[in-house]
Amino acid sequence: MSSEGLTEPVKRGGGRFKLVFIVAFALTVATYSLGFGISIYFQQFFQSSFLNGGANLIEVYNLVESIIGFVFNPVICFLIFYKIGSRISIQTFSDHVRLLTSSFAGGLTGYGVGYLFLIAYELIAYHSFNVAGPNTDWFLWSASFTVQFLRGGVAVAFLAFTGIVIGGFRSHRTSVTATSVESTTPPFGGSDPA
Repeated sequence: MSSEGLTEPVKRGGGRFKLVFIVAFALTVATYSLGFGISIYFQQFFQSSFLNGGANLIEVYNLVESIIGFVFNPVICFLIFYKIGSRISIQTFSDHVRLLTSSFAGGLTGYGVGYLFLIAYELIAYHSFNVAGPNTDWFLWSASFTVQFLRGGVAVAFLAFTGIVIGGFRSHRTSVTATSVESTTPPFGGSDPA
């Protein structure tokens, strides 16, 4: 999809922030689901080794999960936001604020949906949901849970803001350079001014 393929309201209007929200939401849900799916797969695949004290396999599981998680988030997520930044216009201070709030809201909502996946899995697999543990203070758990959600939203907002701003800056610089080259190129058949 080229920048010319985006309509002007999306490139410069409110639609660009809806796009940022949707992408932040989708990437967060995908990241959460990917990590959760990998966790379930490896735990089932190596379940007997875990139970038998297979420390090496536990480390392999942790390593693979960390590598895949890092490749997807932040690397792939940053590249996607970078490409978005080269296709939309973020210029004023209010644009930057709306970019931060849209990406933060998208990331926060995405983490919420991802957590619902965890609750659904717990209910289906174990017919109960007690993620805090039997001896955990619910107030402390709720505070920790809220901080984790906010931290996730801030992380997505930072990633989106950085990627989009850098992508937009490089795109703007490239277009300015191309325009200056065109303006100094003599027309076809003409000659350079003396």
